[in-house]
Amino acid sequence: MTSDARFHTVVVPHLEAGRRLARWLVRDEIDAEDVVQEASLRALRYFGTFSGDDGRAWFLRIVRNICSGWHTRRGLATADPFDEESHSHLRPPSTPEALLLQTDEDRARAKEAGVRRIARLEAKSRLKII
Repeated sequence: MTSDARFHTVVVPHLEAGRRLARWLVRDEIDAEDVVQEASLRALRYFGTFSGDDGRAWFLRIVRNICSGWHTRRGLATADPFDEESHSHLRPPSTPEALLLQTDEDRARAKEAGVRRIARLEAKSRLKII
């Protein structure tokens, strides 16, 4: 059996399991596909070192190793500094004058945000998450 044929019988059947694992670890479908693609390339590159019977465990370990460093290579979005200026419009006005100067659109946006908050709190209480 050639190396390509052996690779297809050992690794390729486990690509979907690798995608599910990557999706669970990186929490994003597109990133999971990228992880599986990188894992497949790495598995192909190092297939000569594979000496076991369990191709699934070997491939999923490669996926897990790639996922563990995925956020550091991609850069964490949570490490970005919080920009108070760009988010200040989300805060309700604090003075009576500012409340009077609100437009109808501002009031509607605030009401919608309040309704969404109430719906989230109600769902949490029904699910006993609080």
